[in-house]
Amino acid sequence: MADGGMFIFAFALGLAVSGMVASVLGAAANLRAGFYPPFVQRDRVLISLLATMFAGPVMLFNAAYDRWRDGDLASLTFVIAVGIAAVWTMALGILVTELAWRAGILVT
Repeated sequence: MADGGMFIFAFALGLAVSGMVASVLGAAANLRAGFYPPFVQRDRVLISLLATMFAGPVMLFNAAYDRWRDGDLASLTFVIAVGIAAVWTMALGILVTELAWRAGILVT
């Protein structure tokens, strides 16, 4: 696969995984997934880190969009947050691809 195709695949996979995890977390808590309890708690650090690692891009985008829509966030800051979420999505896709390859699910 060409390099561009791998990046597109990694981004799409990261977006899918992040969206699914955020949806499952939101449905389980009957809340929209975000950087607030019950999704992020000091007494459950490992669970909070895992939830944030996998659902974080969607959580970041939703939080930035809500603040920008309400006028509490400048447009430049919103663009930076979207860029960070995109890079985070790509990194998550690369991580999931690597884990699937090492588990033998993906074959080269």
